[in-house]
Amino acid sequence: MNRKDFLQTIGFGATAFFVNSSPLAAGNSPSGKLAGSYSSDLSENIIDPIVPFKFYGNRKQFMLRQLIEMREEYGFRRFLLTGPNEEVRLSGFPSPDIYTSIGNQILEVKNELAKHDIEIGWWCAPTFRMGGGAPFQYITGIDGAVSGTTPCPLDKRFQHIFSEYITTVIKIANPSIIQFEDDYELSWQPPVSFGCFCPLHLNEFALMENKKYSREELLEIFRTVTPESVRLRRRWADLSRKSLVEFAKKVRSEIDKIAPDTRISLCQSGVSDFDGFFIEDVASALAGKTRPLVRLYGTNYSSFEDISIPETVFHALYSKQHLPGDFECIHESDTYPHTRFFMSSNKLKSLMTVTLSYGLDDFLLYATQYLDNPIEDKGYVKMFRDEHKRFNTIKSELQNCRLAGCEVVYKPDGHVFIPYTHGVPSPPVNDWMRVLGRFGIPYTSKEGHVKVVSGNIAKTLSEAEIEYLLKGGLLLDAFAANILFEKGWGKYLGVDIRPRNQLSFCYEGIRKQKIENIEGDLMYNFAFAPAGNEGSLFYELSP
Repeated sequence: MNRKDFLQTIGFGATAFFVNSSPLAAGNSPSGKLAGSYSSDLSENIIDPIVPFKFYGNRKQFMLRQLIEMREEYGFRRFLLTGPNEEVRLSGFPSPDIYTSIGNQILEVKNELAKHDIEIGWWCAPTFRMGGGAPFQYITGIDGAVSGTTPCPLDKRFQHIFSEYITTVIKIANPSIIQFEDDYELSWQPPVSFGCFCPLHLNEFALMENKKYSREELLEIFRTVTPESVRLRRRWADLSRKSLVEFAKKVRSEIDKIAPDTRISLCQSGVSDFDGFFIEDVASALAGKTRPLVRLYGTNYSSFEDISIPETVFHALYSKQHLPGDFECIHESDTYPHTRFFMSSNKLKSLMTVTLSYGLDDFLLYATQYLDNPIEDKGYVKMFRDEHKRFNTIKSELQNCRLAGCEVVYKPDGHVFIPYTHGVPSPPVNDWMRVLGRFGIPYTSKEGHVKVVSGNIAKTLSEAEIEYLLKGGLLLDAFAANILFEKGWGKYLGVDIRPRNQLSFCYEGIRKQKIENIEGDLMYNFAFAPAGNEGSLFYELSP
């Protein structure tokens, strides 16, 4: 198998290159392992995805038949029954009997399906966003907005009640796995976009800093970027992480009293980096003595578009490569709203293939509708049945490989160098992902010989980090180069840079004598006549 065919087999739009003595990495794919129907012999099925399933009690027998069909016809063995579901956001904070009912339902389904080798777990959805009306402190934004659905995790009363609800379900049903939602976060609890600045958090911050800050004072400080604002932003992120870890430890301590072998899986939040890069510490706290289990985010909702797959799944790659090796990492193979009208089976297959090539362990595979006919559309389950041998081969053959390629520099705490204005905050992204993905250039997030840096990523680098990068292979876009130039690194870059607002040409030329196999002399200049967001920045570089 040549390199091009290998990348097509593995990549599906995102590119990775693997280095070791594996037969597949060397280009010798084992014959007959890349396609085929599902095998009921679990020893052949190292991919064992977890499937969310909304069980409608008023259609009990039909729901049971659908679960059995998914096991026997399509190979799915592990399921999460979802509950209490979105209704609580409308009806208000749930009462204890809701969780008793959840436990009873899980137990009943477990007993009904035990002979079919089916595991039943519980998706505690929602987790934090449980509804209003309870006597708790609710999450408060930096702008003063208060969530109508999400209590603050520092509220001891909320910690106690939530832990009671979780242990109620465990005592009744002992679910195989409990999945916590990606609403386990502070900074995306609508209408709150940056939280939590309630009195509980402000008091904790005062203890950390030996100085009391008001929410209004912090808002003004965070709107600027100074050495002091950067320090305080980092300290606030530390507080955010610690408050989420405290909540996790309380829940775990109550679980350990009754069922210490219970596994808790955490859905990684899209603002987990902003809220203190908390995924490792929170997942470890929730795991107790069990193996930490995290669902890494990386999908598109309501989207057929596939050219952005490398950007979409990059954070899953970064997380996998920077979390401890004992973490079990599964991908958010989410097709929301769970029909092929919005996401094709081929796109889902591409997302799953790419993340397996990154070294992820398995999938949280959203293969069913959350409706009363879960597999009315069988496209996703058929895709898994048809591709499972190929998935297994990719995983088994790449287990001892390492990713090689250009290192895409990313800093989870990079948000502290960007003034907070409004809206959902996040660290700056590295736009080289677009280029590398579209051109099929291999990439990684660590230990790459050539580093690539774009835009505001350059603002997140310390002087020592800049010096280290300049000593090796480094590729900058003009925006990042200008940032380093303004920091005083121009002579090491070997260029003089000045921003340009007005362009005086329509096309760009190619120096053909330096490039082989080029026909034509001109290239489009999208900065001159933008059709979208091209041309927002332009710099002139000279020796």
